Amino acid sequence: ENILGYKTMSADDTIAELTAEIASYRMKNQELSATRDQQKAEINKLTTDISTLFITARQELQRNKQLKRSAVTDCKHATKRLSGTLNTLGNLHKQVEHLNSLLAQTPALEEPDDQSEEQQEYLDSDSSD
Repeated sequence: ENILGYKTMSADDTIAELTAEIASYRMKNQELSATRDQQKAEINKLTTDISTLFITARQELQRNKQLKRSAVTDCKHATKRLSGTLNTLGNLHKQVEHLNSLLAQTPALEEPDDQSEEQQEYLDSDSSD
């Protein structure tokens, strides 16, 4: 030891110790490089996944817009058909009311009596001879 209490080493011992320390740093550097490369690969994969998700989301959005347009068009057509059907029903209702009023104005038919049935039977039997 020297006067200050530090251990004195020979140059060979110092070189050996520094070489071991350098080797240790190199190993740590290789581990960190491997970790960094792995993290880069994970980041690249995540970036690709995110891009794929954005593309898929954009496609779904376009598909949903198209479905919405189709649904709106279908509803418009259905509304027109329903309107036409309601108009037809309204016209039929008016015709039924008109026919009912005509029926109300028509005198009731009288029931045939027994004598006319007998006459008819006689006529029927006469024509068969």
